[in-house]
Amino acid sequence: MYIPLLANMGIPMLFVQWWLMTCALIPVVIIETLVVRRKIAMPLSRTAGGVAAANILSTVIGVPIAWLIALVLGLGVLVPITYGAERLHWQLDSPLFQMFGFIESAAWIVPSSPAQSAWMIPLAAALLLIPCFFASVIIERWVCRHIWKSIETSAIREVIYCANLYSYAALFVLGCLWSAWNFYSPRW
Repeated sequence: MYIPLLANMGIPMLFVQWWLMTCALIPVVIIETLVVRRKIAMPLSRTAGGVAAANILSTVIGVPIAWLIALVLGLGVLVPITYGAERLHWQLDSPLFQMFGFIESAAWIVPSSPAQSAWMIPLAAALLLIPCFFASVIIERWVCRHIWKSIETSAIREVIYCANLYSYAALFVLGCLWSAWNFYSPRW
């Protein structure tokens, strides 16, 4: 009797996002190390060590913080808009309103079918990269400033932002491709 109720609760994307970001650590560290090495003259081991430490910390701490912020913002925006839309008799099942609702609820999705979850989960993961990006930049700047004390703070600020742009752009493209693949691939 309780199983159907639990089945409709939704998927907290924190667990999916955390797992995906952990799997992406090695390619992200490689991309960001290459970007940092190109802009700041440091030994490769020192660069890679700082980038790896910063990315591990931003994954462990930043992903849950970014997810929580996305959840709070989603609820803080979606609930009032839904309430207002119902009072104003807007068409809640319109594609535009459904897309807006999905974007706002990316932290906790509620797919209505297995086919829907096949494309909704990767798309939500791609959308959650946006708050994760900002959390990563803040955390990685802080870590790298403490590790690379001889490097000027403004240089660290710029290079960490640039490195994260490259790595998150790659992750976003992969997330969108994964979502498109699941959306358009035939189901048995």
